Amino acid sequence: MKKENRRLFREIGYASCLGISMAIAIFAGLFVGVYCDKKFGTDNVFVVVFLVFGIAAAFRNVQVFVKRYIKNAGGRAGDENGESGSKNDNSEED
Repeated sequence: MKKENRRLFREIGYASCLGISMAIAIFAGLFVGVYCDKKFGTDNVFVVVFLVFGIAAAFRNVQVFVKRYIKNAGGRAGDENGESGSKNDNSEED
């Protein structure tokens, strides 16, 4: 398999993992809120609170994903051309 195809499949995998983790965080907050509202007999107070917590956790997951992606992409500078910055400097001296 070509290097570009592997990289594409890896990035698609990361993106799908991000979507799944966002959905899980939001629905977990929703379900915990519904459970607490039924347990304490309140009208959607806990649903709103835990849904906001779930959405915040989902955005935190996005932040961590983007930070990790940028860190990994920074280590592959020049990878698209098949050469890195340090190799360019060495090849000019020869």
